[in-house]
Amino acid sequence: MQTVMLAPSPTRKGMIDRVVVIGQQGDAVTVLSVDGLALDPTIMKRVNPGYVAAVKTWSVIAGLVAIGGIALSFTWAWWAFFPGLVIAYVLRQANRMSVADFGVESIASDPSLVQQMRAKGLVWDAAANTVVPS
Repeated sequence: MQTVMLAPSPTRKGMIDRVVVIGQQGDAVTVLSVDGLALDPTIMKRVNPGYVAAVKTWSVIAGLVAIGGIALSFTWAWWAFFPGLVIAYVLRQANRMSVADFGVESIASDPSLVQQMRAKGLVWDAAANTVVPS
């Protein structure tokens, strides 16, 4: 399991992205954007088309659980949205960790993916002091 960290993204004008460190050279680290990889499934489709469907399915399930919890708070008990939001958050975090693991495993099995991801802005080099734990 990879450690998801935070780093400024040069492709999003310095906004913070969730990243995984995939390499280090001296004082610089190479990072893979987990958020960007989840939002741009074209590279994931190339490696494993079924994985994209799984990521989207779990995202939809997390959204439905959140909406269901809110609906239950109106129709059953006022506090029902708490467990719904907590479960949706856990599902979303697990999905994000799964995307991070998939990205790192894909790069390990096919190192040429790094160049394709770099061209799409999903991989970049950052100063080691700008990457912090999330």
